[in-house]
Amino acid sequence: MRTCAECGAEVHAGDRFCPVCGVDLAAAEAAARGSLFEELMTDGRAEEGEPVQDEREEASHSGLLGVLLVSLGALLLVAGIVWVVTPRSGGDGSASSAAPATRSSGTPTPSPASADESSASPSPARSSATMQPPRDINMTHTASRCPGAGDGVTAYSGNEVTSCAFAVEVAEALAARDPKLPATLTVRSPVTTKRYTMTCDNTAPVECRGGTDALVYVALPEG
Repeated sequence: MRTCAECGAEVHAGDRFCPVCGVDLAAAEAAARGSLFEELMTDGRAEEGEPVQDEREEASHSGLLGVLLVSLGALLLVAGIVWVVTPRSGGDGSASSAAPATRSSGTPTPSPASADESSASPSPARSSATMQPPRDINMTHTASRCPGAGDGVTAYSGNEVTSCAFAVEVAEALAARDPKLPATLTVRSPVTTKRYTMTCDNTAPVECRGGTDALVYVALPEG
């Protein structure tokens, strides 16, 4: 039995229009077939979309697993390197620490050279055995003597930009060190409270230059 696609009423096979609702039976059936086809296509697309989503989730999980594996491998590599380079007990360290005990069997006998050095007291005086003879020079006409150096050392300010306080500091620093010249000193200025580098030549008197055009002469006691 044929029915109307619009209202569901029974119609005869030769009817063109529905006797109840008057709709064109052919057009109504075509419209019904189109709706059914669209519904089937929609369901098909929905079913096809689900595997794509599953594939995306699976790919995301695989990428995360790969990142975790790479990170774990890097950690294991770093741990292996640390294990290799870190010294362990029972190796060279313990052997070297035990070595001094075997060497210290008695009091070492000083050599003649070391005995002579230990018996000689340090002195700021010039020594012909430790340095070449100084070259005699004349101080500048602007040089002025600065009191207060002490220990037989005399300091001179070589120009107007060099204070006597700084000249005395240079003289005392030079006298307190090894008398071998030339020498380089780092001296603090009592005036500016800054530290300056002074280069002292092997001259008589000793000429020291440096800082900001500073010039100092130092007369050391003859030894």
